[in-house]
Amino acid sequence: MSSKKFLRDVISSVVSGDMEIIEAVNLLLVEMGRGGRILVCDAHFDNLEKELSALGYTTNIAQPSTGDKEIQQTLRSRVFITRDGDHFKNKKDMTDYRYGLIWVKSTCDDCILARKIESVLVKSHFSKNLIQVVKV
Repeated sequence: MSSKKFLRDVISSVVSGDMEIIEAVNLLLVEMGRGGRILVCDAHFDNLEKELSALGYTTNIAQPSTGDKEIQQTLRSRVFITRDGDHFKNKKDMTDYRYGLIWVKSTCDDCILARKIESVLVKSHFSKNLIQVVKV
């Protein structure tokens, strides 16, 4: 969808009463900054990283041989996507290293998972509240 059409659709939704102004502003901010956060995928998610990148997100992949503490030290102001959420969910660590966590629990193909993560990013507002754990 072109950005002009997207903007027209959002404005039309507000004018028709189908969308609240605050919801439209939040949607526009998310779309402009794609959540305002860099997404770091666990090394096991290289195909997911490509799918998220195709959706317009800025992405990185954590180095596969890196330990948990080393990964945490590189996550400042980023959202980490992993299946090993147990290793990264500690609120003190999240606060000290300043990162958010998307803990992948579902099993689906990377394209569907990328769409689920996109939905979580929009609903959870990581751009405003980084230090949180959200399960997908």
